[in-house]
Order: sequence, then C-alpha cells, then structure tokens
Amino acid sequence: MEALPRVLFVDDEPRVLDGIAVQLRRRFEVVTATSGAAGLVALTAGAPFVVVVSDMRMPGMDGAAFLHKVRELQPDTVRLILTGYTDLGDAVRAVNDGYIFRLLTKPCSPDTLVRALDDAVEQYRCVTADRVLLERKLSDMSSQLIHAERLATLGTMTSGVAHELNNINTIFLASIDEVRERAASGLPPEERTLGELFRIGQHLRAHATQIMNMGRPGPTCDKHQDLKTIVEGTLGLLKTAGKTRHIGLTLELPEGELSAFCDRTRIEQILVNLIGNSVDALAGLPWQRRKVRVFLHGDEERATLAIEDTGHGIAPDKMDQIFEPYFTTKPKGKGTGLGLPVVKQIVESYGGTIVVTSKQGEGTRFEITLPRKQQKKVAFTKPSIDEDDALENAA
Repeated sequence: MEALPRVLFVDDEPRVLDGIAVQLRRRFEVVTATSGAAGLVALTAGAPFVVVVSDMRMPGMDGAAFLHKVRELQPDTVRLILTGYTDLGDAVRAVNDGYIFRLLTKPCSPDTLVRALDDAVEQYRCVTADRVLLERKLSDMSSQLIHAERLATLGTMTSGVAHELNNINTIFLASIDEVRERAASGLPPEERTLGELFRIGQHLRAHATQIMNMGRPGPTCDKHQDLKTIVEGTLGLLKTAGKTRHIGLTLELPEGELSAFCDRTRIEQILVNLIGNSVDALAGLPWQRRKVRVFLHGDEERATLAIEDTGHGIAPDKMDQIFEPYFTTKPKGKGTGLGLPVVKQIVESYGGTIVVTSKQGEGTRFEITLPRKQQKKVAFTKPSIDEDDALENAA
C-alpha cells in the first residue's frame, strides 16, 4: 500500500490544527505544530515532508520567516500559507522569502484545501522526478566522459604497444624456426625454447587484456587491490609504450603490500594521465632536467600516491582551471582537456582527495589520497572480464 503524502501544518491555534487533522487524516499523513520553532523541530524528525502549510501571523516566528527556514532545510518541500490575517505586504514578503506555492485564506473549505494540497503533492512529485532524471543523466554523462578519456589514453598508447608486439613477434618467429629445425632432425624442442615461448604467450595475453580493458565503456571491478602491483605494472606498460623512454623516472614504494578497495583499471587510468602530463611538461628541457618521481606510501586508513616532475610548471592564473573539462595548457591538438577532470572524478568517487602544487620553472606535484577501506561510491556496471592481471606481465 502506497504511503500517504506527509504534510506539516503549523498554526498557533490548536483547535484549528485538530480540525484539519480530522478532516485530512484519510488522504494525508498529517503532522501539526503550534509554532514556527516547533515546526522546525518536526522537520528534523522522520521522513521529509511533501507539503508544509503555515499560518502567517504567529508569535515568535511568523509564517514568512518559518517557510524561509523550511526552504533552506527541505528545498523540495512545497510551501503554502493558510491565514486569516494578512495584507499585501505580508503576502509579498511570504512569496519572496518562502517561495510560496499557494496562499489560502481562512475560512478555507475542506474541498478547497484538499485541492490545494493535491496540487502541491503533484508539484512535489514533478520536482523530485525532474531531479532524479537530471541526476541519472549526469551520471550517464560522467560515465561517457570517463570512457572518452579512456579511449584517448588508449590511442596514445597503441603505437608504442604495437612496436613492442612487433618485437615480441620477432622473438616468437625465431623460436618457432628453432623448433622446426629440431623437429626436422627428429629432436624435441629445447626446454629453454619452450620456456621462452611460454613467456611470449604471457606477454601477449597481458597486452591484449590491458588494451581490451582500457577500451571498455566505464565499468568497474572494485575489490582490495595491491597498489604497489598496479603502480609497477602501469609503469611497465608506459615503458613498453615508450612514454618514459626519454626521462629519468624514480619510483619509491613502501615495503610490503599496500592495498586499497578500488578498480585496477581506474587507478591505471589515473597514473597514465598524470605521468603522461608530467612527461609532456618536460618537453624541450635538457636531459638532466627531465625527471619524474612517483611516490606511494600510506597508513592504516589511507594510501597516498604522488607524481612529481621538474617541468615547466603551471601558471598561477591557470591553477583554478586545470580541472575544468576541455581546458588544457598543451599546444593545440596535443591534449583533450579531459584527463584531469576524469582523474579528479575517479579519485572523488572513491572518497579520496587530489591536491596540486606547482611553481613555474620548477615543476608540479599531484598528490592523491585514497581510503584503504571500502567507501560509499558512485555505482557503475560490473565488467564481464576480470581485470586483475591486466598488467601482470607487461614489463
């Protein structure tokens, strides 16, 4: 059975409230209060009210002031005035301060009051339905944004990975030729050759899995992951793709495992974006200036990941814009302007934080903190393929 709409009536005349409660009890869940202060207390107890109806002239806090507070506490609640003593000034103030849906005068017939309440309930349903629809659309757009940036990241990695796969293929064909030669002589393959072929298979599987997962439209597979393994694997992929070939890269990791409840692919996406930005920031600098440091440490509650470069830095007047979609400091055609907004969204979806410090001519540091335990998070669809081993052997 559908619950009755919850309505709060506030009036300093108890007899009026008693009569209203009796008249409306079959159609509405009626709660009453004899003052604005008591009405505010009622607002904080139980479920939100669909409609609040207030008298205008009450001691202590009048109807306009009370409904203004209602709007602050429960903005979706529809607000009505029901009064026998008002003038034009009072009505204008009530409408302007409390955003009143309707103003009714006493005496008000039961039919008129019920019609006004029914209209108010319908208004509430329209407002809340529109908000739910908007939130759903924003969530869908968010997933699409992450997917678009993931595809952009995939595009920058593909050529380097293809080069590495060609190298692996050369070794593979040489090993196959060796097996054929020994087979032609009636000899079995050497153990060394079989081991090499097995390692080649693992390497190919790792690259294929990583490319497929990076191209997926936004699903997550959240569970406890070892961040050290993810960081080392991602740096291995970047090295394979040639992204870190011309810089000095330093990696500082804690001893032992450092786990967090997260999705491996999304953490990889954070690293690929931030390290890629750091590498781009070093362009044109002499070799001794091209340095990137990656730190990972943590305590019982949180894990901290930092990427620090010695590049050109970010201009102070640009710092407030770097997380805005489509804003980029890179040359035209070089960046999408989506990387940092996506990184920020992923971090915050896990209840984490991202802090940026930069000084022009000296470099930039991005520091990310993530809770190690499971947090309430934006939901995405679970993928059909496990992403655990995406970078396991990509070195």
